[in-house]
Amino acid sequence: MTVIRTLFLQKLQELHSSFQVLRLNIPGASNSHARCVVCKKPGPKFLVVSSDARFQAFIDGNVLIPAGARCCSSHFQENGFLKTQCLDIMSKSENSSSNRTSIVKLLTHMRETCQKTQNKIDFDNFGETDCTNLTGLSHQQFEDLCLYVLLYIKSTPSHTPKTSVGFFLINMKCALSNKLMSTLVKVSISSIRRAINTVRQALMRSFVPLHLGFESITLEQIIKDHTRPLAKTLLDADDDNMILVLDGTYIYIQKSNNFSFQRKLFSLHKSRPLVKPMVVVSTTGHFVAIVGPYLSRNNDASILNHMMKCNVNDIKSFVNDKDIFVVDRGFRDSITLLEELGIKAAMPTFMKKGEKQMSDADANTSRMVTKVKYHTYIVDFKSQESLTFIYIQNM
Repeated sequence: MTVIRTLFLQKLQELHSSFQVLRLNIPGASNSHARCVVCKKPGPKFLVVSSDARFQAFIDGNVLIPAGARCCSSHFQENGFLKTQCLDIMSKSENSSSNRTSIVKLLTHMRETCQKTQNKIDFDNFGETDCTNLTGLSHQQFEDLCLYVLLYIKSTPSHTPKTSVGFFLINMKCALSNKLMSTLVKVSISSIRRAINTVRQALMRSFVPLHLGFESITLEQIIKDHTRPLAKTLLDADDDNMILVLDGTYIYIQKSNNFSFQRKLFSLHKSRPLVKPMVVVSTTGHFVAIVGPYLSRNNDASILNHMMKCNVNDIKSFVNDKDIFVVDRGFRDSITLLEELGIKAAMPTFMKKGEKQMSDADANTSRMVTKVKYHTYIVDFKSQESLTFIYIQNM
């Protein structure tokens, strides 16, 4: 009986000490359930401030918010944390009260956070240099891109929406395998795979339709904002004529396990499996649309013929009579079709049979077309460079 009594008294003392209130020299918020902890407005439509939000408020604003505190929904960010300006205007007392249990939980949370962020890339607090080196975007561009996916990506214990976007951009730029990325960022391979797939789907829903495709831009915008005056002069284009530069590029991919599909992807010219997208840009290098991708056995002319005959992406309603397509010699079999549709094709000339040298007019025409297509070569290089990650993905 003496032993039981002793153990009971020890437990009672521990319980008493856990509920013992301590005064801390840390600013504290009010502990009212009837009013907002930030603006003091009466309820009843409040949200409970979560433990993660209270911890983040302590880190960012050095203020202790009691458990169970309520707050207006307008004071929260998309990630569930309180806005920084709300922490500044929050009414605080000079001291705060807390019990032993709350202090232990706070210290445990801090220790876990330090362990998670140790030797880990923090995508939520990127420096300008690190952001450019890892993602290829400036810090402001990275922040702007994240705004497009916040509604489609939820925060998880392993990563935030910005972290997911960072995984996707690193995969795009550096062509790292998921296994190597898992080692670098201290996140499981399955989490990285899910994050990349989620960001890709979110960008296809929110970002791509606004910035790529024939429906994302108008004829007037291309003529006014994305047509070089030099191109209009060299090609003798009217003010209401649109000039588009078309060129087929290629993206290397990994060999497929499907033998039939593998044969369709293999290019005898490059001796590698690849796919061919058709890139449509303006004379300033602005991406208008990317059609495809097509199998490697298709040449530029066959791809363009398919686009016009099948009206891919409603291209016929986008172009008008006397618009100009700037193409290379690989499109020679499409010239007749374009002329039937009323589209003028600007292409480098061929030497006629028996000629050893081009005439002055033909040579100048070829040079003018090359001058107009100069920006397309840069765009093709950038697109191949940015899509290097496809090569390491399994088909």
